[in-house]
Amino acid sequence: MDKAKVLGIVNAVAPILVIIGAINMGIEGIMEENMLENVFGHVGSNTVTKIIYILIGVAALWNIGLIPKLIKK
Repeated sequence: MDKAKVLGIVNAVAPILVIIGAINMGIEGIMEENMLENVFGHVGSNTVTKIIYILIGVAALWNIGLIPKLIKK
């Protein structure tokens, strides 16, 4: 895969991960129910859930890097 294609995929996936994280935080704030832990917490240990949270955090940082590009348009 070339660099442009990989960046296109990352630019498409990053906002989706941030949206999933935001919805999870909203549900946790309103109903005190962590949906990611409910779905992935029983898969092994909390390792899968931690990896998902790390990916969401990295995606949020990636999206922050996109802000200057959006402002220039």
